[in-house]
Amino acid sequence: VERLALETNGWFFIAGQHPNASSNNSFLHYASPAMVEDAWAQTSTLINGFGGAVQGLLAFNKQQVQEQTVLMNEQYMEAKQQKEAAVVEALEKQKEHSARLLSMIEQLRDGTLSIENMPPTVNTPLE
Repeated sequence: VERLALETNGWFFIAGQHPNASSNNSFLHYASPAMVEDAWAQTSTLINGFGGAVQGLLAFNKQQVQEQTVLMNEQYMEAKQQKEAAVVEALEKQKEHSARLLSMIEQLRDGTLSIENMPPTVNTPLE
């Protein structure tokens, strides 16, 4: 671009910014000598305008990342609570099942229940 600008004496302006560069005014730009000489004030305005636009885009991107982080944390906490509730429910069912089995064992020992009369729920784990 510089060679073309020098050979043609034309106005050329190029600017670029890497989205992960975080410092203010960390963008690169090139303004041809003819552009700087003929229209310094406008070139300066163009450079500053690009810098402002880039900072706005970076701030918007940062805000989006923060919003997504908050959303993901909320979803994680909800999933964690659901998992904990499911574990508590499973433990309660296991406790109830164990209590039924212990009761049946006691009934078998004292003769109030025989194997032939055992309820079918004994063979159904954790209903």
